[in-house]
Amino acid sequence: MGPGRFPTSGDALAALAAPGIYLRVKQYEGDGAAARTVSYVGQSKQLIVRFDQHLRDILTFSSALRDRTGAIALARDGSNRYQTYNDLEAVMALVTAEAARLRFYWAACEDGFDAAYLSLIEGALKARLEDRVAGGEAFACENKNKQGIGEAAFDEDIVVSHVFNELGTEDAVLLADLMGGDPLHLTVPLAELDHVE
Repeated sequence: MGPGRFPTSGDALAALAAPGIYLRVKQYEGDGAAARTVSYVGQSKQLIVRFDQHLRDILTFSSALRDRTGAIALARDGSNRYQTYNDLEAVMALVTAEAARLRFYWAACEDGFDAAYLSLIEGALKARLEDRVAGGEAFACENKNKQGIGEAAFDEDIVVSHVFNELGTEDAVLLADLMGGDPLHLTVPLAELDHVE
């Protein structure tokens, strides 16, 4: 989902007012021949509200804007906001391009999924992406696990499988390259089982 793909009917929008985990992806031409993909992992109790916030941040210069290669052209710190206003024509071209490249992939977490696990799964996906992007120029993760994503207490091993059946081939290949095809395995902390002192 992204600009040009958002639902407009009440039922379709209501279906997205659900809790879930999401991956925001932006693709760039890269510097030279290499394309670049910038990702962001998040969670929300209402996915559609969070998607709207990401778009609003771009449209109001509240998030960093990147050029066609993926390099940051306008930082989000606001230090040059008045210069931004003086260069609206050029900046609005960046805004339009940045908003147009936004894509959201998500998994709704309903039907008995414990909402306390949202942060746990978000943290695990961030860790996976950081491992996948380490040392590579083709992928980047905008939000890091250093944000202090807490882990929920859990007493069973958790396996998160990636199922890309409902995506087109291009999207499925992108996500497999970005996240890997192997399931995420979250094992019960040994300390909670009295295996360590």
